[in-house]
Amino acid sequence: MNIIVSKYAGFCFGVKRAVNITEQTLEKGKKVFSFGPIIHNNWVVKKLSDKGLKVVKSFTGRKKNDTIILPSHGIDIKKIAKYPDMDFVDTTCPFVKKAQNLIKELDETGYEILILGDKNHTEVKCFVNISNGRARVFDNKKEIKAYKLKKRKAAFLSQTTQSVVKFKQMCEELLEKNCDELRIFNTICMDSQNRQDEARNIAGKADIVIVIGGKHSANTKRLAGVCAQLKKTYHIESEDEIERSWFKGVKTVGIVTGASTPGKFIERVRSRIKRLETENA
Repeated sequence: MNIIVSKYAGFCFGVKRAVNITEQTLEKGKKVFSFGPIIHNNWVVKKLSDKGLKVVKSFTGRKKNDTIILPSHGIDIKKIAKYPDMDFVDTTCPFVKKAQNLIKELDETGYEILILGDKNHTEVKCFVNISNGRARVFDNKKEIKAYKLKKRKAAFLSQTTQSVVKFKQMCEELLEKNCDELRIFNTICMDSQNRQDEARNIAGKADIVIVIGGKHSANTKRLAGVCAQLKKTYHIESEDEIERSWFKGVKTVGIVTGASTPGKFIERVRSRIKRLETENA
């Protein structure tokens, strides 16, 4: 079988930065906690836990001067303002931070803020909190079409890992609405855009596509969705999930990874596929 691997594979810039900061913090020998997983990849979080990182769901019970890692997908700064004695280490992705600052500015200047995103995702919850609960979140074109603007000026932006195609479709719907001023900000990070474009390209060439990444990773699920529109797609976290039956009659396999998937998983998946191919020969 021919195997095509996405050229945008392994950690993205933001994830690599978050992992590096966390490892450097752990090397100082202090007791280090993480407010939730720093990235959405169970294998990486487990490896960091083995080095001493303790994942917690709240600040309750934490002591003065405890070191707390803030996740790459962001946190509402107002939550940590209540704990001035703790040592916070912020690993928020710069692209997420840029969107956060933009939302704060837009809210303070009176814009109605509309966001394309998953309302249950940590990044999006943080966006809404930064707007003091005023931002509205939409998941699809139908929702935005049915919505009536409350103000004469509005701003539209996106969760950083969203679908570029969906963002464009929703922009078109917004342009049909009656308002004096509409500002559109493409806050989808370039890495997400590149991965989606490359995933679409690979799915067009392959018979099946394997997408590697955390089951709770928004960008990985988005990639799986992009590929599934074109070819049979399997979203896995590790090579152990691969089944022999997937490859019956298959000549070309595409491999795509989420932004929080370590590069070494590509070779693991490739080796598993080759091993199954040899056994079937």
